[in-house]
Amino acid sequence: MIDDPAAMLPFALLADGVPMDKLFPLDIDRAFRSLAKIRPHVSIWWTAGSQAPQLLQDKEVVYSVAYSGRVHGKPGINFTYQQGLLDLSYFSIAKGTTPEQKAVAMKFFREFTVPENQLVYMSRIPYSGSSPNLDKLLPAEKASQYPTSAANRKVQFMNDIARWTEIAPTVEKRWQQFKLGL
Repeated sequence: MIDDPAAMLPFALLADGVPMDKLFPLDIDRAFRSLAKIRPHVSIWWTAGSQAPQLLQDKEVVYSVAYSGRVHGKPGINFTYQQGLLDLSYFSIAKGTTPEQKAVAMKFFREFTVPENQLVYMSRIPYSGSSPNLDKLLPAEKASQYPTSAANRKVQFMNDIARWTEIAPTVEKRWQQFKLGL
């Protein structure tokens, strides 16, 4: 399982029978109780995206939480977006960036969000872009392969990031204690 309480707590609640549309606000105590049931069976709390597919390919584990782009197209690994965590990526410009650097970054961000450019990126690595117009450009058989396609978005949930930033310090401490069996 991934060493990330922001992902694992909602998954634990799903495993405990909470419907996707009722995950938030997180019932932290219930999530940890649910995780406690499987803790003895978790081989590794992985921290690098390459670990999950390698563990699956080596047959060291049978199931894993994994990033879709890491398992997509891997022989012998099947995956689903059902009850998956649809995670977001963000563009940012560091405080103190010069106006010239900011202008270059903004041009890059603009080019990166053009759906046709996202298709080029997707042909090299199996992560989809964020453009709402991307589905229209993808062949139907390809759209189903990506987490952001309309059909796959419907079967996934997104984290409550605003709430997570409030509870993260407390939950992170509890998470570390949980992994240590304290």
